[in-house]
Amino acid sequence: MRGGRLLAFDAEGHVEWVESNFTDYEANKIRRLGPDAVEPKRINYKKFAR
Repeated sequence: MRGGRLLAFDAEGHVEWVESNFTDYEANKIRRLGPDAVEPKRINYKKFAR
């Protein structure tokens, strides 16, 4: 086994236990969710209404 253990909580509420390194986890995430899953997304906030 290379690396260690990783418990990842994805945005959709999916929990993944991986017994390898982060690079292998990202490759698995791309395979499961597609290439857009590893790209960071900007969060949009609503403006306060007074």
